[in-house]
Amino acid sequence: MKPNHHIFLNTSKQLTAYNQKMLIIFLLLFNLAVNSILIFYVYLDQKTEIIALANQESKELQANNGETISSLIKNDYKPPVTRRKRGMFLNYFIDSKNVLHVRDEVSSNYQNSIAKTLQGWEPNTTHVVLKKIHPPLKEELYLMIAARNLYDSSNHYEGTIYIGKDLTFFISLIIQFFIISFSLSLIFLFLALYIGKKMTNQAMRPIIHSFDLQQEFIANASHELRTPLSVIQAGLDIIDLEKNSLSSFSTETLSDIKNEIRSTTQLVNDLLFLTRSDASQVEINNTEFELNDFLLNIIRPFQLIASKKHQTLTLQTNKPILIKQDQEKLKQLIYIFLDNAIKYTPEKGVITIQYNLNDMQKKPKLNIEILDSGIGISSSDLEHIFDRFYRTEKHRSRTEGSTGLGLSIAKSLVSVLGGSLTVKSQLNKGSKFTIKIPIK
Repeated sequence: MKPNHHIFLNTSKQLTAYNQKMLIIFLLLFNLAVNSILIFYVYLDQKTEIIALANQESKELQANNGETISSLIKNDYKPPVTRRKRGMFLNYFIDSKNVLHVRDEVSSNYQNSIAKTLQGWEPNTTHVVLKKIHPPLKEELYLMIAARNLYDSSNHYEGTIYIGKDLTFFISLIIQFFIISFSLSLIFLFLALYIGKKMTNQAMRPIIHSFDLQQEFIANASHELRTPLSVIQAGLDIIDLEKNSLSSFSTETLSDIKNEIRSTTQLVNDLLFLTRSDASQVEINNTEFELNDFLLNIIRPFQLIASKKHQTLTLQTNKPILIKQDQEKLKQLIYIFLDNAIKYTPEKGVITIQYNLNDMQKKPKLNIEILDSGIGISSSDLEHIFDRFYRTEKHRSRTEGSTGLGLSIAKSLVSVLGGSLTVKSQLNKGSKFTIKIPIK
């Protein structure tokens, strides 16, 4: 990608980052939703089945020719193997004296751990919980256990029946499904990002081509305009030598033409600078100079302009110091802010330039602040003032000859100088522009 395509590179990165975030959020929500639905379905299905088993077992115990459950247990009631229900892991009964009676179980290896888990659990109604059993030196199990209190014909509590089902296999399947779905989602994510990046770059190509044509047109047009403008300016200078022989109307017309030529020439130069800046073709010529003298020379012509509007323009100087930077570009940068400050500050207003140096030992930086008591900038305009051809007061700007390029050029200059630019402003209270640039 060419140097002047950095704006498209940033846009492409932002689009890719945005797409990446959206894909990650979508995939996370998708996996969460799918796994939640799966878990809920399995839990509800198994819960329904285990409750049905508990209800059936309790009915069988309570419907044995009027005998009490205690007498059945006392007479060593042994249910046949054929009555073991599908998927049942355990069928325990804890009587009113807290004695455990094993009516049925698939494996006795976990009896002590399960019995310890069941102790002290006295549900009022049929209650279902999911318990994790992890006895020492044995494989851990996930058991869904339904508990139901049993009463005799006189409604005396005789004990609690516990029906348990092993869900370890189901849970392991869910975990494997989650791992597989997450892995597939990651593969899909990387594939989508790769395709998305390719498509973004492909979509950018006609935009970049159009941008290149536009930049080339502006550069060529600006170069072509400079020659006739120079010829016209030279002709006007020759006519200006004989202005004494011209009528007052002709003299006034000549002055207007010269002003328009000057404005047009400045516009052409601004467009050329912005084109070169976009193409990263602006050269840096660092020279060493004394900062106080440099700033004093800059504000001197502006003080005359400010005095005509009865404004106060001051420079708060510090001790003399030599810095190394591109003197011409820094001068052009300050010119832009001073011109705007004087233009948008009413009569008897105050404009101040102040500066300070920091981090002189490591990475020295020059901080320049231009403050004014002007009309200020609204919060809605602040985010656009550095856009090209943007004017906060369009009708007023046209009458004052503003093209809306000044602050965009200032932003480009700061970028070329390797610095940063910030602004704070309030309507009818003024503005403060802060320039931070590295120095040597």
